[in-house]
Amino acid sequence: MPDANTKPNTYRNYSEASLTRVLESSKDRVEPPCPVFLQCSGCQFQHLAYEAQLTWKRRYLLRQLEWLGDAEFVDALVRPVVPSPRQYGYRRKVTPHLQMPPPTGSKPRRLERSSKGWVSAASERRDLSGEDGSDWGDLALGPLGYLEQVARERTPNGHWWKRVVDVTTCPVATDAINAALPEARDHVRARRGPFSLLLRHTEHDGVTSERGRVVRENVPGIGRFFFRAGGFFQSNLSILPALVHHVVDAATAQWADGGGADDGPEVLVDAYCGVGLFSLAAGVRVRRVIGLELDKDAVRLAKRNAAAHGTQNATFLPLSVEEGLEGLAAMANPSSTSMVIDPPRAGLSDVALGALLAFGPRRITYVSCDCSTQSRDLRSITAAGYSVAKVTPFDMFPQSNHIEVVAVLERSAGVA
Repeated sequence: MPDANTKPNTYRNYSEASLTRVLESSKDRVEPPCPVFLQCSGCQFQHLAYEAQLTWKRRYLLRQLEWLGDAEFVDALVRPVVPSPRQYGYRRKVTPHLQMPPPTGSKPRRLERSSKGWVSAASERRDLSGEDGSDWGDLALGPLGYLEQVARERTPNGHWWKRVVDVTTCPVATDAINAALPEARDHVRARRGPFSLLLRHTEHDGVTSERGRVVRENVPGIGRFFFRAGGFFQSNLSILPALVHHVVDAATAQWADGGGADDGPEVLVDAYCGVGLFSLAAGVRVRRVIGLELDKDAVRLAKRNAAAHGTQNATFLPLSVEEGLEGLAAMANPSSTSMVIDPPRAGLSDVALGALLAFGPRRITYVSCDCSTQSRDLRSITAAGYSVAKVTPFDMFPQSNHIEVVAVLERSAGVA
């Protein structure tokens, strides 16, 4: 914010800064409810009024899309941010972790599971299971939470090192998770691990820390979905129905150059489909749905969800998006196909992007939690003959600097 003094740490190609004092309070500055907000990296915007958060996020998105055209054109293309009905107490999955020992070599230290417990994967491996008198017992009794925002100390070899900020309660997590957190913290310490803790909350199953457990969640207006507690499923249920309806409406709408009442997609391809959230919500809109997902457990659960929804026109394939797209021409006509892609934060790989453009669906609805990698991919897709029809941001993560963005692209006329 423009009302503060900061103290920076400079790294090889970027800097981080911590707040030292507020010179003159901005009209948008509010008192953060979290007592460790200024130290913890979990949230970035608790000090910013919610309307100002939405303004900042849209402004950042506009900067990412400047390459599309002049400022007036891009401003008209990007819709206002869809706000989250809940700004606190919305997060249904948290993964706090214990403090790791500082790295001793040239590479940061990480932990790996072994038959003896959790061991260091750095150059000097040592048992951290607590069974050999090592310092794992001290680590287990230390802070449990998230990394501090800015590193405040250096290791002997000169690297900046971030400590874990102890988080005893989290205002963005649901009340049920906060109620379960103290017992979960005691459990981790009593067992001397694991290094990272999972707390997943669903209305049906309550709070669980078992990563492999299959849980159920009802998405209002969409239906019930089974998924693994440690797997991917959107954690802000308050805004999820709006996101799903928007994606499905955009993906299954009539073609931009069509005229007839039924002139829309016949096939919907859901790449990175997970347990079938978008696929099954769109099933009644198209003749056929094809879901691509590398995680075989997720595919199994997608099929289970399809049966629970009574959806019979959905096919889920346990393939990577790269593999699935390469064979897609045998199952669908690109001219009658609409594709939803919801890749990881890193965006599309070069191989996946090449396979997507080689297939050439008539419409692409690109969902992303990182608008910078999405913008990078949109450049390549538009260069191949697509035009961006609209961009809609959703505030899936209030109090953070993250934003979910849905971009709809139409294949230009004459592009084969």
